[in-house]
Amino acid sequence: MRLLVSLLGLLLLYTVPCAARVTLSGRVLDSDGKALCGANVIAWSDKDTPSGYAVTDKDGLFSLEVPEGTDHITVTFIGFKTVTVSMDEFASPHTVVLEEQAFSLREVAVTAESISETGDTLTYSVASFREVQDRSIADVISKMPGLEVKSDGAIEYQGKAIGSFYIEGLDLMGGQYSLASSNIQADKVESVQVLENHQRVRSLKGIDFSEQAALNIVLKDDARAVWTGLADLGAGYAGAGEGVVYDNRIMGMQFSKKFQTLMMYKNNNTGADIGAEVQDISDLGGYQAEKGLISMPELGGPSFDEERYLFNASHLLAANMLWKTGKDSDIRLQLSGFHDRERLRSENSTTYLSIDGMPVVTEDYDITSRKNEIKGELCYTLNSDRTYIRSSTKVYADWNSGSGGMLHNGHSTDLMVRPYKRVLSEDLTISHTTAHGDVWQVNSSTGDTYLPGQILTIDGITRLLDINMFSSRNNASFNKRIRRCHFRNTIGFDYRHQNINGTAWQISQPYWEPSVQMTFGSHRLTGSIKTSYAHQTYGGESSGHIWIEPSLSWKWKVSPKSELSFSYRHPAMPHEGTKVIGTPVYTSYRSIYEGTGDTGEQSSDIISAGYTYRNPVNGIFFNLRPMYARSSDNILYENTMESGIHVQRATGRTYDSDTYIVGSRLAKSFLWCRTRIGINGSLNSTGYAYFLGGTVRDAMVNMYSVSLDYSIRPFRWWTVEGQSGMTASSRNNAGHVTDWSHYLDFHFSPASGWMVSMDNELYHSNDRGFGLNYFCDVSLGYKADRWEISLLANNIIGTSGYRHVAVSATLRSYTLTYLRPRELMLKFCIDF
Repeated sequence: MRLLVSLLGLLLLYTVPCAARVTLSGRVLDSDGKALCGANVIAWSDKDTPSGYAVTDKDGLFSLEVPEGTDHITVTFIGFKTVTVSMDEFASPHTVVLEEQAFSLREVAVTAESISETGDTLTYSVASFREVQDRSIADVISKMPGLEVKSDGAIEYQGKAIGSFYIEGLDLMGGQYSLASSNIQADKVESVQVLENHQRVRSLKGIDFSEQAALNIVLKDDARAVWTGLADLGAGYAGAGEGVVYDNRIMGMQFSKKFQTLMMYKNNNTGADIGAEVQDISDLGGYQAEKGLISMPELGGPSFDEERYLFNASHLLAANMLWKTGKDSDIRLQLSGFHDRERLRSENSTTYLSIDGMPVVTEDYDITSRKNEIKGELCYTLNSDRTYIRSSTKVYADWNSGSGGMLHNGHSTDLMVRPYKRVLSEDLTISHTTAHGDVWQVNSSTGDTYLPGQILTIDGITRLLDINMFSSRNNASFNKRIRRCHFRNTIGFDYRHQNINGTAWQISQPYWEPSVQMTFGSHRLTGSIKTSYAHQTYGGESSGHIWIEPSLSWKWKVSPKSELSFSYRHPAMPHEGTKVIGTPVYTSYRSIYEGTGDTGEQSSDIISAGYTYRNPVNGIFFNLRPMYARSSDNILYENTMESGIHVQRATGRTYDSDTYIVGSRLAKSFLWCRTRIGINGSLNSTGYAYFLGGTVRDAMVNMYSVSLDYSIRPFRWWTVEGQSGMTASSRNNAGHVTDWSHYLDFHFSPASGWMVSMDNELYHSNDRGFGLNYFCDVSLGYKADRWEISLLANNIIGTSGYRHVAVSATLRSYTLTYLRPRELMLKFCIDF
């Protein structure tokens, strides 16, 4: 069936005629010359039927594509006379001036819509979803059907990560938008807009289509163009000898048309991971920092909230500023510094499933992890109707380290690791669209990652691992529009160089990639073939291969409420330097890696599909996204245990693997008791091979999960929120593990301004030896207009340790994680 769909798509690509399209653009003003935002621009055919539609933006600008035969356009706006412009009179860019019109309104009762739709924009009313316990705008977004807020702060719409996060139409945060969504107060926000299929480059609208949505935060009038701030002061005491606990924040922000800023200092030792707020969680393209072979000690933890088991002392300072330098240009500056000291304690027993005899290693850790990180970005953007320029310079440096001791199989061992990292990168994009709709574009992404690592191994020797990775990806393209078809030719040159302890690997890859994109009716087809010559060198040897990487995608807008998509890709990638290194290197205090010692490559065949349905009026959102991937020529490793050291060594053989992934979510909001329900389901099944006892063996890892989340307000003074989920994992020779988690939170407002909350968590597993793990937090607070005071008691019911079993492709681990003790804290918050 998939083959039939692919063949049908290719057939349509060459047989469907390309009808001519015309782009109309202009601006709508009032009689005083002020821009009118939200005016409706409708194109009409000679048969008096609509043929195109657009809504003006905050600058009064509009742009829409119409077919040949369009007769006229009408421009309407409440309180103004309708203007009709014939196509004979219209010349892009066209200015339309509307005159005010006096009219009387009947007396009506007005009820705010929870979700409204205008063109490709959905507007969620914050007042319709916000509950009294919600503090940040992220708290409210998590209740909006169709939207999800992940544990790392990433926001998804209909199962896909958003591409951009705007505040009042400006991109202040870039990829670090969690800092804004987690700290901007919900009571300062009027609405949240979802811009579907958002193309952030204005000159490419109607030419290059995006599959990602963007979010725009619309503030209330009293929060615009003024300085606002917030100060939190929290202090208390924790049991079990932990002593004083604190949680503080001070922030200032301003969001105007010419200047935006968000500055904040935050610290805590309550287990909250504030460092995640300045991580890049939105993929904006460009250079991606390389990963090294050694890393900070990560003991992992249970699948529940980190604030239950992290023993930290964190400090975060961040400044984000954006200046409008012109009508279509801006400069953004982002700076942040993060310091954290974290104590890691756990007991672990690991069974190596891919080693003959399945040896077991026991480890009792007591480690102190220290993070010292600074990062910055300077970004210039010009985004006009014809030209787009974006230049982003990023710098990052850390002095992270971990040290302490452990019992390894009953023997005391010292630990030390310093995986230092330095990154410098520059991303440049220049795009120009001609008056005929042709596009010239140049992209360049260059960066260097330096990793001067040190590690103390089990034999008491400090090992050095010096890695330098340079990458430069460059291309130029020309996009020619012929009627409804867009033909693009791209030529490029990619270069990567990795030096690991003096041994160099590099790849040079010139390529040519022609592509075509066409739209007919409610269908859009895109196809491309990338042909490249990949020349690799390692250890004085070299190899060259021709890679052919085709791709095909099809999107069908079945109805205004539903879409169906399909895509196929065949990417190829090299076995990079960190994989092929032929000399043994330590990657942890008792782990050694040894690569192939020779160049190579692997390829994949990826087939994905998607179905989305949304009905904003009824508050129903659904998405289903299946995917199949076949990965070829994966390196086959042999795992051995040699004198207590785990050795992973490439065998010189390869294998193919198959992965099946299905993800789905259904969300529905009801007017009754402000009820919201969401159901998630996922399946991930991966087949692979491993080397054991001199033979290659096949294995399969399966993971299933299902969850239900809900929110209901049965009474004005009582709100209930909850979630229940099940996760099951299995490996064909290691049994299965099933974990259950339940959250149930009660929020009571017995009188105006008062709030009593009780948060409950319950965890259990199919391994009855672990029993039930129950936690409970309670709080009492009072909120006035400008200040709030609250008393929190955390972990008042709970255990001091959590036992957990996890199964992966090569390991089965049993872990005892030490949990935080009871804590009592008084918090005071003032809004200024």
